[in-house]
Amino acid sequence: VWLKFVDVAFLYWDLSDVDIFFVDWETVRDDTSSAEKRSRKRKKAQKEQDTNTASVWRTYFAANEWNELLTWRKMPALYTVASVIVLLVGLNCEKFALVTGGDTTTTTTIEGREAATHYYLRLGVAICCFGVVVISFLLFYTVYERFVQNNLLQFVDLCSLSNISLFLMTSASRGYYVHGRSPHGFADVGMYTMMGNMRKEADDISADRGLEPGSDVQTFEIFVPQKLREHWEGVLTRITDTVQESPTGRSLQQSELGRLQQLVVAYSTLNRLFTAFISRAFRDIDYVIRNRTAAERLCNATPDSTERAVFLCDEQQLFQKVLLVGNELRLVWFDVLQFLFWDYVSQSYVVAGVITVVVSLLMVTVYGNLATRNLANKTLIDNRFFL
Repeated sequence: VWLKFVDVAFLYWDLSDVDIFFVDWETVRDDTSSAEKRSRKRKKAQKEQDTNTASVWRTYFAANEWNELLTWRKMPALYTVASVIVLLVGLNCEKFALVTGGDTTTTTTIEGREAATHYYLRLGVAICCFGVVVISFLLFYTVYERFVQNNLLQFVDLCSLSNISLFLMTSASRGYYVHGRSPHGFADVGMYTMMGNMRKEADDISADRGLEPGSDVQTFEIFVPQKLREHWEGVLTRITDTVQESPTGRSLQQSELGRLQQLVVAYSTLNRLFTAFISRAFRDIDYVIRNRTAAERLCNATPDSTERAVFLCDEQQLFQKVLLVGNELRLVWFDVLQFLFWDYVSQSYVVAGVITVVVSLLMVTVYGNLATRNLANKTLIDNRFFL
């Protein structure tokens, strides 16, 4: 149990330290009046610092949606353990652990009277109930995500509607990419135009959303060369001491203006870096898009990305591995081991369930705070915009 606790603690730590950046594809449309154009010329110096003057609220909205996904689980400890307690105590399944005696018997209270139970039978009954609950959740979400909604696919759709792409790096060279570049060119539009764009996609009279022409694949597992990482980390390193610690108050102090100015410059620099990379604007940093080979699937091999990046088509939303939902079985197994351990100590399913839920909720709360802080630091978004 304690080894599993350490394993899950390291999992939470790794997930709270993922490199992430939201790429904004929106550009400024030249539909302003002459007076507005003259006003822009007077603000040329400010515009040089923030080349992308499109609305930033689309990025904030996508970041908040991702922040909600960070702690989302299909089988949270509260619902899972509560369902198990209902089976064990409410439906009296704990009676199957009763014995007439033996060296490994313990005394517990069932239906208002003391009865002897066998520890291994208690363990087996609890595991069976967890199995029933887990299978029920899996069957439910299989139907729910197929016919009602899939949160991960909805996030990918949101990226396309917002004209926002997402870079995720779990190591120096390996990560995931969600392509959200709008096939309509602009996303900062009115409701009528947005509904018209969605109608075009429904009628299949617009370009596809995928990264490649004629493809709808928007999610990729990526392996990038060291050059790209050096550019990325170089920008973050220059602003570590002055930018990444966001203020906690609601109002801006005069001393914070310089820090925010550097934040805007750094964000614009990274945004230009990633848009240029995806648009193949670099001669020395290119990428190839392909599917995994059978050998790579079998051995989980890493392709060579020394000279150019490799984008592997991912239609299974493998980017969920950087979320709790992508490590669901690992976390559920931790809840099971916890429950069995606390039941062995207390000889009470209810007490074991309460302690298991409290421990899991505390760990998720700490992880959520760390992950949100990391999200603000890595995306260069002020943490006061996270709801």
